[in-house]
Amino acid sequence: MNIVSFLKNPMSYIKSVPAHIQWTSFGARYLTPKLKSVQIEPTNACHLRCEMCTSQVIDKESLTAKKGIMDVGLFERIIDQSSELGVQAIGLNYSGEPLIHPEFKRMLKYAESKKAFSIGFNTSADKLVSDIQDVVVEHCAGIGISMEGFQETHEKIRRGSSYDVVSSHVQELIDKRKSRNQTTPHVKLNLTKSSQTEEETKSFIDHWSQIVDCVQVNECYNSDYSLKVSFNEDSKDTVKSGRLLCHEPWHYMAILWDGRVTICCNDLRQHGLKGLNANDMSIRDIWRSSVYKSVRLSQTNRQYTDPEFCKNCDEWVKHHVNIESQKNGYRTVNNGTNMRFYRAENGAQIAPEVLERSSLI
Repeated sequence: MNIVSFLKNPMSYIKSVPAHIQWTSFGARYLTPKLKSVQIEPTNACHLRCEMCTSQVIDKESLTAKKGIMDVGLFERIIDQSSELGVQAIGLNYSGEPLIHPEFKRMLKYAESKKAFSIGFNTSADKLVSDIQDVVVEHCAGIGISMEGFQETHEKIRRGSSYDVVSSHVQELIDKRKSRNQTTPHVKLNLTKSSQTEEETKSFIDHWSQIVDCVQVNECYNSDYSLKVSFNEDSKDTVKSGRLLCHEPWHYMAILWDGRVTICCNDLRQHGLKGLNANDMSIRDIWRSSVYKSVRLSQTNRQYTDPEFCKNCDEWVKHHVNIESQKNGYRTVNNGTNMRFYRAENGAQIAPEVLERSSLI
């Protein structure tokens, strides 16, 4: 601690003490951090069979999870309780295609009616038809749309999807946003590294970054939860230097369609946390539970086997890599697990609220 800075502004240091303590074993045992983000899974079903999707791996292992949709009553209770806790962000997807849920529009409107959250979700956009676009433009802070390249590549990777349909839905959404003179929802295209060529990926970024707010290129996870980090040497060096603390258990909760709870979007097989279910417990009680405390304590003690899927996971790297740069007409943000490309000129900084909306999706 710099003593001069402390004497000039002692309160800023005093206020920061709890934040630093929470990352220690003492904090994991005795302090409850603020829950900032809740991801809710309307359904784990999907109409596509994408070649890189983890559900394909699970199907091959004969571990296919039961498919279902979330009860609207459960959804509304989660939203009510999240609002009471001061949660800042709600994500309306997890492993499935959220637009399959027959009450998705009602769910989105209900969440936004609380005027308490930034709301975002990811979708394949095949089902992002006009009436859903209207609701999204009115109620969403951000939307992530999955596209894997141009037509031939996209339809090869995202089996069952139509590039032309998705493209038209993206353009219609942008046009509706413009007609209302809005900057939201923040529209991001998600491309996950698979069988695309580097040349096509670059052309895809060049084309779509002129239409949407951001193009994000994601690293692909292996079936053992490990990640191929290949964006730049900074990311590689962070991973090679040894594992660091994952922040997810300190700010994030995911609730699956049947009420089960998990700590991370990288719980690919949806094991969940044993004994925790939003049908039987409040969000507050889940967040304060001994199960969550045990996960945080394991992290602070550098024991990455609680839960088991943490063992090989590389998702932690995104909390320790944040590199902004400007090159070839783009402003980029690299967090190790993905690279975001924004059109930016003259070295303009990306507004913090844009980065926040982007982080939701």
